[in-house]
Amino acid sequence: MKKVLKYPEKIPHWIKNKETFCGDSKFFNKYNPATGMVLASVAAGGKKEVDNALAAAEKAFAGWSQIHVSKRAEILGKATSLIHERKGELAEIVALESGKPRKISIGEVESAIKCGKFFAEDGAKLFGTKEILTSAVPGRK
Repeated sequence: MKKVLKYPEKIPHWIKNKETFCGDSKFFNKYNPATGMVLASVAAGGKKEVDNALAAAEKAFAGWSQIHVSKRAEILGKATSLIHERKGELAEIVALESGKPRKISIGEVESAIKCGKFFAEDGAKLFGTKEILTSAVPGRK
């Protein structure tokens, strides 16, 4: 059964792996450029939200940068599979937010899937890692 997309009425920030609304509750409207219809109210961030997002990104980078490239490729591969599973819904979002025809939106999502697959499968070669099999022992390749 096909899932029906329900576009959210309010879109928060996504900081520290959770929905975050700013303290002063400022929002701006997101429009469908093809129809002029309001799609949603989006949380407007200020210095506090930017600082929180940057701090969260720096903290996440410290851990992420220690993950072996083969494990990162595996994570990217899973994310790409999820995008593929929800291709129709994502294309609908692209069409709504950009005003583009669905056919073009599907093509954009498919291009993102191809890009994700490329980096998941061949990205390690671009970053100088030619290992296919790695050791389960920490610090050993």
